[in-house]
Amino acid sequence: LDGILCVSAATVELARQFLPHLEAQRIQWIPYPVEPPILRVEARRVPRNELVVGYCGRIQHPQKRVERLPEIARELRAAGVVHRWEFLGQGPAQSTLERDFAKLGVNALFHGVQTGEAYWQRLAQWDVIVFASDYEGLPIALLEALTQGVVPVYPDVDNGGRDYTRKIASELVYPAGNVQAAAGALQWLQN
Repeated sequence: LDGILCVSAATVELARQFLPHLEAQRIQWIPYPVEPPILRVEARRVPRNELVVGYCGRIQHPQKRVERLPEIARELRAAGVVHRWEFLGQGPAQSTLERDFAKLGVNALFHGVQTGEAYWQRLAQWDVIVFASDYEGLPIALLEALTQGVVPVYPDVDNGGRDYTRKIASELVYPAGNVQAAAGALQWLQN
């Protein structure tokens, strides 16, 4: 191994920590390019009657831990937060999620994979994007959401997503796997 290219400053630090034999200049950060289109998006009413919570990515249990999302929805409902969920992406856990959200009586729309302007238009309608992973590099969806004014709620795992989210507000970062804390972060944002 002669060198490593990382997707975030946090992964650079992890690589340097675990590979001290590599010279510092052999471990570098290459920022993701994000090129959002110029959209004609209808101005949002403030405040909106419901919180629009989005998820974008593979709809799967390993890594993405989407099984936690209905639990977050349950916590929000118990706290009286009016909200709906929207999903961009596909994966093997979709039918389970659809069933779990239906059992809760929480509105969840599954848009599948979207590309081009349809993707950006859908993303721009969200208030918040939620991540439930135990590990990530740096989700491109987080960067794309930020360009549209969508606020992330992110687990406290060593990577760039956590670091970007903390720069917005530390209250938006929650202990990984703690659905009550994730719901608390969404309540904090709603308030």
